[in-house]
Amino acid sequence: MSKKKAARKSKPKQLEVIQEPIDDPTAGEKALEAIQPYASTIILAIVAGVLGFFVVAYYFQADFQNKALEWRELTSSTTIALNTGDVSTLREVSDQYPEKKAGLWASQIAGDFQMRMGLQQMTTDRETALGLIEKAKDSYSKVKAAPASAKSSMLQRRSQFALAYAHESLGEFEAAQALYQELVEQAPDWAFADSAKRGLARTKNPAYSDFYERFVSWKDEMGDAPGLPVPERPSIEFPDLDLPSGTKPGEATDSGLAENATESPAVEEPKTETSPAESTGTGAPEKTDASQTKSETESDNKLDSEKSNSTKSNATKEKESSVSPQSEKAGSTEESGKGKESDK
Repeated sequence: MSKKKAARKSKPKQLEVIQEPIDDPTAGEKALEAIQPYASTIILAIVAGVLGFFVVAYYFQADFQNKALEWRELTSSTTIALNTGDVSTLREVSDQYPEKKAGLWASQIAGDFQMRMGLQQMTTDRETALGLIEKAKDSYSKVKAAPASAKSSMLQRRSQFALAYAHESLGEFEAAQALYQELVEQAPDWAFADSAKRGLARTKNPAYSDFYERFVSWKDEMGDAPGLPVPERPSIEFPDLDLPSGTKPGEATDSGLAENATESPAVEEPKTETSPAESTGTGAPEKTDASQTKSETESDNKLDSEKSNSTKSNATKEKESSVSPQSEKAGSTEESGKGKESDK
């Protein structure tokens, strides 16, 4: 018994291992374990999605920029047409964007400009006016024939109404009636519905079509004016005048008037004494214009005074001649009286 106890004492003691209970994996851990074999595929899909997002964003941005460019070109071409009346830039925008809203609006606006110019020239230059309206009709037809996805309902109705009016302006009344009727039926509440109804009534009126035919066939011819006839213009002829050479404007050139003109009596100018210095050409300098004018004025005044003095002297002589017979008679009477006194 002692040996057994000693053997037991000599054996090492074994440590007891305590095993804790293992918890069950969560749903997330199970999902990770499930997708772990497909991890690379999932990563590739995520990368492709990010790239796709950037591609789509770039596409929309480029499309937005293109649309902005279209509308900018439409605005600039419209401004040019308003300032100059030239619709060539609008046609370029229409040709560049044939199925875009900006391009269709360019065609519509170009047609409106040409339609307005054609109607303005209808009474002055009919051929040019009809050609402009024909071009406007082509522009409206292009807009109407475009797909519905490329234009709004407003643009569709507006182009149809304008096309109907162009047909009416060209005398194509049946085509105008069909377009007006379609507008009245499809859009009775539209803003131009009343205008379409009036157009439909016009094109159905026979008197309207007759008037249009007379207007188109009318020719501008000058006829006789109503009322009294206008007399012919009288012919006014001036006689030929033999003008002497060197005649200046304003001078008397009529020979008859020149012959009958009375000659004024010549007035002797007073002689002016010249000093020895002036006669020899030496001495005092020549007179200026002012001094010459002054001397001429003094000479004229002197002539006037001489005329007045001569007139006074003539009057005095006449008076003396009239008084002299009376004085002689009185003198003879006195002498006879003195003789009688001496005789006494």
